[in-house]
Amino acid sequence: MGRARGSFTVEAALLMTILLPVLIALIYGGFYLHDCAVMQGAACELAAAGSTLAQEPNRQQLLEEKRANLLQGRLLGTRQGQMSLAVSDTEIKVTCRGNFYIPGLISHLLNKDLVSIEKSWTRKLYHPTETIRKIRGLQKLVEAAKG
Repeated sequence: MGRARGSFTVEAALLMTILLPVLIALIYGGFYLHDCAVMQGAACELAAAGSTLAQEPNRQQLLEEKRANLLQGRLLGTRQGQMSLAVSDTEIKVTCRGNFYIPGLISHLLNKDLVSIEKSWTRKLYHPTETIRKIRGLQKLVEAAKG
């Protein structure tokens, strides 16, 4: 009986040396995917805000304020998170960049300790004033034809 109990302890110790790095790799993989999703969402959110504010005279200032606060405290493992914003008359492009740090043994297995993340989103800017004027003009014509 004594030998059987000791053998289970040794087997468990050997198994844990394999399982712990795998579990840690899965956890850090989840952190990486989380940061990728947060950066993609932030880029999409800022582009949508830029599209919504297309007619505002101080649009650039409002977007810069939103950009400065959008990623703060939301990233789990990414360092040096940056967002760049390019606004033209026809579209807005937002790019998020950062470096995800991989610690310890996992970085030695991958031969990297930093993985670069870059996510971007482009949104066309529409100016609906002409379309709205045409629709209202058609509504007036329909009302005039009825009456």
